Amino acid sequence: MRVSVIIPTTCELRRQASLLRAIQSLHAQQGIDVDVIVVVNGKRYDAGLLDALRARSDVRVHYQEEGSLPAAQRFGRSLVTEEYFAFLDDDDQYLPGALKIRIAPMLTDPALDVVATNGFRGELGNARYIDDGTAAINSDPFAAMIRSN
Repeated sequence: MRVSVIIPTTCELRRQASLLRAIQSLHAQQGIDVDVIVVVNGKRYDAGLLDALRARSDVRVHYQEEGSLPAAQRFGRSLVTEEYFAFLDDDDQYLPGALKIRIAPMLTDPALDVVATNGFRGELGNARYIDDGTAAINSDPFAAMIRSN
């Protein structure tokens, strides 16, 4: 199974550690082959960090001059060649097995178009579980996405 994961980023030096951690969390996934697509957007990027990303063979890096998260996501989506894709913020990371858990329902039920899961917020070792209540999410998924991602 191969999944494309789009990471939109401004590629600023202050985001380097979290961006590299996000990429590492994708390569650490087991049971899933990950196509990492990094979309650098805007003019605030650090040239050295962008060059370092472009030199890597384990990510596809693309630049978009417009500094817009939705535009970067849309552009990244246009680069997807796999059946399944996901997004990951450059300051987030997937826990071990997260992609496999998210893909599993779609493999068993082809009628599904989207899978959303809860997560943790905070630094590892001091993270708290995010649970907005499954009942509220199931009753109005769109409103739940607006309240919290």
